[in-house]
Amino acid sequence: MKECIRCQIDYPDVAIKCRCGEWLRFKSGTEIKDGKYRIEKPIGEGGPGIVYRAKHAVLGHRAIKFIRTERTEEALQRFSKEAMMANRILHSNVVRVEDVDKTQDGDLFIVMEYVESATLEAVLAECGSLDPGIAIDIACRVLEGLEAAHANGIVHSDIKPSNILVKMTGNEVETVKILDFGIATAQEGSVRSSAAAEDGAPFDSFQTTAGGILCTPAYCSPEQLTSSSRHDLDGRTDLYSLGIVLFEMLTGRLPFEGMYDRLHKPAPSLNVEQLPPGLAKIVDTVLQRERSHRWVSARDMLNELESVRRYMEAKPVEEPAIGFKQVAAWALISIALLCSPAAQPAPAVDTDEKVRNLLATADKLMTAASFPEAIGAYVQVLTLQPDHGAAKRGYLSAESAAFRQADDFIVRGEYWNAVDVFIRILDADPHDERAFAGAVDVLRHKLGLLKPHSEPDETRKPAVQSRLKAEGQWIFSRQQDTVAIVEFL
Repeated sequence: MKECIRCQIDYPDVAIKCRCGEWLRFKSGTEIKDGKYRIEKPIGEGGPGIVYRAKHAVLGHRAIKFIRTERTEEALQRFSKEAMMANRILHSNVVRVEDVDKTQDGDLFIVMEYVESATLEAVLAECGSLDPGIAIDIACRVLEGLEAAHANGIVHSDIKPSNILVKMTGNEVETVKILDFGIATAQEGSVRSSAAAEDGAPFDSFQTTAGGILCTPAYCSPEQLTSSSRHDLDGRTDLYSLGIVLFEMLTGRLPFEGMYDRLHKPAPSLNVEQLPPGLAKIVDTVLQRERSHRWVSARDMLNELESVRRYMEAKPVEEPAIGFKQVAAWALISIALLCSPAAQPAPAVDTDEKVRNLLATADKLMTAASFPEAIGAYVQVLTLQPDHGAAKRGYLSAESAAFRQADDFIVRGEYWNAVDVFIRILDADPHDERAFAGAVDVLRHKLGLLKPHSEPDETRKPAVQSRLKAEGQWIFSRQQDTVAIVEFL
């Protein structure tokens, strides 16, 4: 059952729009695909469609995006192709696309992993601007996801705060994921030329340019506004859009007032107090109107931001001046401790040296490109000191690098090597669900070694995962490339 939220009128599932012109929504509790998914509530809405939280009959919660487009077989094939492209990106900073399908009434939808988090748009609406360290952390993780996508020949073309999911724990960034890979470039709409876009078009609405490129004007690159074809775009388009997002995170506002300024005026300089050295130059470089003046790859920009982050971490914290009251208080505390008969020094636990040695080992492993083993070193640090910030960031960097390594093997057709990377990640961190899913995906879809129905459900997964890693029970023999375990049922 569907409803119009404006008119409060119910419609059958076959309906598309209300008589008032409003797009219809599925009502909570509606089941689709013969009960396979049960709609729970809408969690996001934009020009191309609406996203619901839904519950799969077996696998639990998923995010389902219904596409507002024509009900044709051609449209289904187009979105199936785009979903397959997005599914190739196995990265912790990219929302995984699992399936594309249509309802019995012809409504197209895409199934994605469900992430319990907020959009960066919602975070900025609440906070206004972010601390430079947090902004850099978010941008770095987005760049890691973009790097994996660009390596697969996929340009997002609609990077903006509402397409970035963020989960915070206190002042620590826990999760960052990019939404809508491959979907925006496939979406069709009212075609408008760049000249028409300059003449009073809404700055924050979805539009399709003359080349069939869907974007949000506030975050579009200059080439998106003037290009005659979406195939003319490359990864530098995404870097430009991320530059606008980074500017907004640091200042709480957009760098341009309209699209005319984007095409004819330079980007304004950052005017933020206590900005770390080098950050303003990074934003200025990525917002260059000519893309040849920007960085060539996401990795180049990521390296620059990580240099700034290292400077911020290494900068000594200024100690406050010590006054008479502080000295007097410390003296009283010392006297009280000396006079106490029960005062005994606690036994020293020498964990700091272990942590330093493990971090040094992790650095060496990262330099040697042994990323899964570096994950293991960071896991040991976090076991000793769960709140160690550098270890948390190191773990995420090592994990991202390991998945890039696996992605490279997949692109080159070296599927066994990719599975080997996933297994090594699981050796380092048995709880890494993405590595487990990556191994199963390659074995099933690339090597044809698993039956379609053999992926374990949530109740079987722990047992199967332990079996994958059991001593001597590898998925395959690294020497002979033969399957040792293929029975998952």
